[in-house]
Amino acid sequence: MTTVIQLNLPPQAKVTGALRSRTTVQNLLQDMLQIVLPDDIVIDVGWYPDWDPNGRYRVMVFQDDVDHPLEDDFTTKDVDAVKARIYDLVEKYLPFAVSVSDSHDTATSLSLNGQSGPSAEYTLGETSTEASKVTV
Repeated sequence: MTTVIQLNLPPQAKVTGALRSRTTVQNLLQDMLQIVLPDDIVIDVGWYPDWDPNGRYRVMVFQDDVDHPLEDDFTTKDVDAVKARIYDLVEKYLPFAVSVSDSHDTATSLSLNGQSGPSAEYTLGETSTEASKVTV
Protein backbone atom coordinates (compact mmCIF):
# COMPACT_ATOMS: atom_id res chain seq x y z
CA MET A 1 0.00 0.00 0.00
CA THR A 2 1.27 3.47 -0.89
CA THR A 3 1.17 6.19 1.69
CA VAL A 4 0.75 9.68 0.25
CA ILE A 5 2.22 12.32 2.52
CA GLN A 6 -0.10 15.32 2.79
CA LEU A 7 1.41 18.74 2.20
CA ASN A 8 -0.26 22.00 3.19
CA LEU A 9 0.96 24.41 0.52
CA PRO A 10 -0.22 27.91 -0.42
CA PRO A 11 -2.47 28.25 -3.46
CA GLN A 12 0.35 29.87 -5.46
CA ALA A 13 2.15 26.51 -5.44
CA LYS A 14 1.14 24.36 -8.41
CA VAL A 15 1.59 20.70 -7.51
CA THR A 16 2.05 17.75 -9.85
CA GLY A 17 2.37 14.26 -8.38
CA ALA A 18 2.61 13.43 -4.67
CA LEU A 19 5.16 12.86 -1.96
CA ARG A 20 5.03 9.18 -1.07
CA SER A 21 6.50 7.16 1.76
CA ARG A 22 8.89 4.37 0.89
CA THR A 23 6.53 1.59 1.94
CA THR A 24 5.98 0.41 -1.65
CA VAL A 25 9.02 0.06 -3.89
CA GLN A 26 6.97 0.40 -7.11
CA ASN A 27 6.15 4.00 -6.19
CA LEU A 28 9.74 5.06 -5.59
CA LEU A 29 10.25 7.05 -8.76
CA GLN A 30 12.49 9.88 -9.89
CA ASP A 31 9.41 11.81 -11.02
CA MET A 32 7.51 11.76 -7.72
CA LEU A 33 6.55 15.37 -7.00
CA GLN A 34 6.99 18.75 -8.64
CA ILE A 35 5.98 22.06 -7.07
CA VAL A 36 6.06 25.13 -9.30
CA LEU A 37 6.16 28.53 -7.62
CA PRO A 38 5.85 31.97 -9.21
CA ASP A 39 8.84 33.11 -11.31
CA ASP A 40 9.23 29.52 -12.59
CA ILE A 41 10.91 28.30 -9.43
CA VAL A 42 10.58 24.52 -9.27
CA ILE A 43 10.95 22.21 -6.29
CA ASP A 44 11.45 18.72 -7.68
CA VAL A 45 11.30 15.64 -5.45
CA GLY A 46 12.21 12.16 -6.58
CA TRP A 47 13.62 8.84 -5.45
CA TYR A 48 17.01 7.86 -6.83
CA PRO A 49 17.51 5.36 -8.30
CA ASP A 50 14.01 4.36 -9.34
CA TRP A 51 12.52 1.41 -7.42
CA ASP A 52 15.68 0.84 -5.37
CA PRO A 53 14.81 0.34 -1.67
CA ASN A 54 18.38 1.40 -0.85
CA GLY A 55 17.95 4.70 -2.69
CA ARG A 56 17.21 8.15 -1.32
CA TYR A 57 14.81 11.02 -1.79
CA ARG A 58 16.37 13.92 -3.66
CA VAL A 59 15.03 17.47 -3.50
CA MET A 60 16.22 19.82 -6.23
CA VAL A 61 15.38 23.50 -6.62
CA PHE A 62 15.85 25.34 -9.87
CA GLN A 63 14.53 28.21 -11.91
CA ASP A 64 13.19 27.48 -15.39
CA ASP A 65 15.17 24.24 -15.85
CA VAL A 66 17.64 21.98 -14.05
CA ASP A 67 20.55 23.88 -15.60
CA HIS A 68 19.75 26.80 -13.28
CA PRO A 69 19.90 25.34 -9.74
CA LEU A 70 19.11 27.68 -6.85
CA GLU A 71 20.18 25.30 -4.06
CA ASP A 72 22.40 22.30 -3.56
CA ASP A 73 20.52 19.02 -3.89
CA PHE A 74 19.16 17.66 -0.61
CA THR A 75 19.15 13.88 -0.17
CA THR A 76 17.77 11.70 2.61
CA LYS A 77 15.88 8.49 3.32
CA ASP A 78 13.59 10.31 5.79
CA VAL A 79 10.28 11.45 4.30
CA ASP A 80 9.70 13.81 7.25
CA ALA A 81 12.98 15.56 6.45
CA VAL A 82 11.82 15.91 2.84
CA LYS A 83 8.53 17.42 3.98
CA ALA A 84 10.37 19.88 6.25
CA ARG A 85 12.74 20.80 3.42
CA ILE A 86 9.80 21.46 1.08
CA TYR A 87 8.20 23.79 3.64
CA ASP A 88 11.51 25.61 4.19
CA LEU A 89 11.96 26.11 0.45
CA VAL A 90 8.40 27.30 -0.11
CA GLU A 91 8.83 29.81 2.72
CA LYS A 92 12.17 30.96 1.29
CA TYR A 93 11.04 31.37 -2.32
CA LEU A 94 7.47 32.44 -1.61
CA PRO A 95 7.95 34.46 1.59
CA PHE A 96 4.96 36.75 1.15
CA ALA A 97 2.49 34.22 -0.21
CA VAL A 98 -0.86 35.54 0.80
CA SER A 99 -4.28 34.11 0.17
CA VAL A 100 -7.33 36.11 1.04
CA SER A 101 -10.83 34.69 1.28
CA ASP A 102 -14.11 36.44 2.03
CA SER A 103 -16.74 34.96 4.29
CA HIS A 104 -20.30 36.29 3.99
CA ASP A 105 -19.03 39.63 2.60
CA THR A 106 -18.37 40.89 6.14
CA ALA A 107 -15.13 39.26 7.20
CA THR A 108 -11.92 38.67 5.39
CA SER A 109 -9.37 36.09 6.45
CA LEU A 110 -5.75 36.11 5.42
CA SER A 111 -3.15 33.42 5.58
CA LEU A 112 0.57 33.82 5.10
CA ASN A 113 2.20 30.81 3.47
CA GLY A 114 -0.91 28.79 4.19
CA GLN A 115 -0.78 29.57 7.91
CA SER A 116 -3.24 31.75 9.76
CA GLY A 117 -3.57 32.81 13.33
CA PRO A 118 -4.97 35.43 15.68
CA SER A 119 -1.89 37.61 16.09
CA ALA A 120 -2.97 40.94 14.56
CA GLU A 121 -5.66 42.79 12.66
CA TYR A 122 -5.03 44.99 9.62
CA THR A 123 -7.34 47.26 7.68
CA LEU A 124 -7.54 46.26 4.02
CA GLY A 125 -9.68 49.15 2.90
CA GLU A 126 -12.49 51.42 3.95
CA THR A 127 -16.07 51.09 2.75
CA SER A 128 -18.69 53.76 3.35
CA THR A 129 -19.81 52.12 6.60
CA GLU A 130 -17.06 49.79 7.80
CA ALA A 131 -13.46 48.74 7.31
CA SER A 132 -12.53 45.29 6.08
CA LYS A 133 -10.27 43.67 8.67
CA VAL A 134 -7.97 40.71 8.35
CA THR A 135 -6.46 38.57 11.06
CA VAL A 136 -2.96 37.14 10.70
